Order: sequence, then C-alpha cells, then structure tokens
Amino acid sequence: CGGSLVTSFPHIFMGHTDCDVGVISEGEITILELTELYAKGGWDRSMKRTEDLEKIRGLVFRRADGEPITTQPRGQMPDLESLPRMRLDLWPQFHSAMGLQPQIISSYSRGCKMDCSFCYRTTPQECVKSPEQVDRELSFYKEQYGTEFVFFVDLTFTSHKKQTLGMLDAIKPHDLSWTCLTRCADVDEERLNAMRDSGCDIALYGVESLGKEVLKEARKGNTENITIRAMRKTFDAGVRFGGLLIVGLPGEDEEGLDHMCQWAEEYNHITRVKYLSAMPGTTVYSQGIDQGIMSSELDHINWLSIEQALHNDEFLNFTEVSESRMRDAYKRVYDSYQPGPVMDFKHWPEHFAYFDANEDDGQARSTDYAGESWRAGFASAACPLVEGSERFTLDKVGPPGSADKGASTMVSGAKQLELSAK
Repeated sequence: CGGSLVTSFPHIFMGHTDCDVGVISEGEITILELTELYAKGGWDRSMKRTEDLEKIRGLVFRRADGEPITTQPRGQMPDLESLPRMRLDLWPQFHSAMGLQPQIISSYSRGCKMDCSFCYRTTPQECVKSPEQVDRELSFYKEQYGTEFVFFVDLTFTSHKKQTLGMLDAIKPHDLSWTCLTRCADVDEERLNAMRDSGCDIALYGVESLGKEVLKEARKGNTENITIRAMRKTFDAGVRFGGLLIVGLPGEDEEGLDHMCQWAEEYNHITRVKYLSAMPGTTVYSQGIDQGIMSSELDHINWLSIEQALHNDEFLNFTEVSESRMRDAYKRVYDSYQPGPVMDFKHWPEHFAYFDANEDDGQARSTDYAGESWRAGFASAACPLVEGSERFTLDKVGPPGSADKGASTMVSGAKQLELSAK
C-alpha cells in the first residue's frame, strides 16, 4: 500500500488490513528498492526473511510473528527533475475508442509553506522543477497526447513571485488553458497579468472562510480584506476567481456563515464548497480525537469513505451551529456556484453519478463562459457508493450524539443504500 492514508495511518493498515508492506510518504525511490529486493528473493509474503527489508527507508511491514516494524524515514526527494514524464499511453483508455481526454493533472512542485489546521501534507518541504523542465514536459504532453487543458495541483501555485513568473514564461508558448490552486495572499497585479497572458482560465483560491477568528484558528495566514483584494485584482486582470469554501471550521458561528453566504451570493464566484473533513494527520483530526467527536480512528476512516462532497453528506460538527443552519449555509453557497475548470469534457466519466440540477444560471459571466442552462442537467458529480457503505454511517460508527449534530436532517447516500435494501 502507499499514499497519504497509509502514510498517516500505518498502524491502522498493519492492524486491520492484509497489507504486507506500506510505503510511507513519497514512493518513487522506495518502490524501486522494494521491488528490486523482491525480484531477487530478498523477501516474500511469509516475511521469514526481513533483514534486507529493514534496510529500506520509508517502510512499515509485519514480521512473520506479527510484530509491526517501521524503518528509518526517507527524506523528501530533492530533485523532482529526475522523475520520468507521465506515460498516459499506458492507460487503457488511451487505446479505447474514446481515447484520452485532452486534459491532464500536473504540477511543478511538491510541498507547501503553510500549515493549515485542516490540511494534511505528506511532503511538507517545498521542492520545485525548473521552468526549462516544465517547458519540456508540456511540449511532450501536447505533442504525444494532444493536451489542451492542465490542472496544476501545486498546493500554492503562486507562492514565490520570481519562481511563479518563470513558470508562467514556460507555460505561455504552449497555447494551453489551465487552472491552479493558490492563496489570496500570494497574488498581485504582475502575477495575475502573467497568468492571464499564459492561458489561465480560472484561479482557484483556498478562501475557506471569511471569519477572523476562524481563519486565525485554521492558521490560514489570510483575512477577509486580503480575500476581497485578491478577488478584485483577479477580476481586473481578466482571470476568473474561483473561491473554495469550507462549512464548519472550528470557531465558525451563524453570523459568520451568513456573511460568507452573502458574499457568495453577491458575486457567484464559488467553485467548491465542502463540509469540514477531519483528515488524518491534521490538527483538526487531533482535536476531534481529543474532544471525543470521533469514536475511533478505524471507525473514522470507514466513515470518511462514504463522503461524496454533496449537500446531503453526513458531517462531524466541530461548531456550536445547528445541523440545519450548516446545511442551509452549504446550500446557499452551492446555489451560488459558477462554472468551474474543465467544463468542456470530450467525454464524461462513465462511472460517475450526477446530482442537483439547477435552473439558476447565476450572473452573466457564467453564461458568457458556459452558455445558457449550463447546470440545468446537474450541478455536481460524485463517485457512487458501493454496497456495504451503509455500515459506516454516523449512527453506527460515530460517538453518541454525533449523528444528531450532523446526520439527522437529510438522507445521505449511504443511508439511501440502506433504505433501498429494505
């Protein structure tokens, strides 16, 4: 196993799954050493010989006697340019009649300079590729796969001005549309103009909330004034501003939620809203454990698996605000959406479920971008839940009272499975 979940929860994976070996944090080098040792017969599933396995950094595994072993940590990879380019032709879809969509997910960096209370980073140290490397990679993707749109998932795309301007110079010649994630405090007129000139379709800002105390507790390094300034400068530069909001951060109150909703309704510039998720490895997660908001780590992971990022999701209530008011705030923000990035899919994912048709087009700039009735068919898409998901609802795995505070007024997707089975 590998990824952020096993990295933050190795003890859960070793204690409650059939996982033989977990790769902790970055896996590119670790997986090479692990598979090379396996190919040489240096270990197998019996785990009778582990002395060589113990020399590989960044692993957790069980010995034959069941004892879990964690090896020395592996530091972050300092040279991202040593990574190979993505081979999209290895995806089965590449060879299907539909072919690949002309959109890709990419990045030029890892890590983040911030330490937000709700965000888990498996790679906290910032590492970057050079503009020359980014130029080479974009050339390859466009020539080999016909890429037209790039979603840059760097945690803070515009954090360092000189570095950002260099990346934008590298992106500009490729005639691509693109989007990125960034912070309101990390943009100015020069960066925004360069983003526009290099093809930025929409910039997605981690606003999360407008409340002073909420932002302070979340360690966002942001204020309402900074957000408003970034929004106006983004509009002035001719780039779309996409606000990302969270309903239910610790310290949020009814007045603050109402203010956030009014802001969303006035500008219709939101591209995502979510109930707060207590992700493993975060401060919010630790608070939830300490305050008894979660019953157990295993139960919480199972419960997280039924989240669909929809209005009727169950949620853990870290505030004094009632469930009904939280859901009302979510719906008000949700109904204030604008078209997000990557509207023009060449084909839709086959196995998604689609929700919440909405006849309200919002402001003219939404219809100018996406056309009339742009969300009349649906306003959200999510992976459908599988049979068995109903086992993990809050009334079954949450501590006493948690379902009353965040799961009693609406029927969640998992609850619907339960009702349909009856």
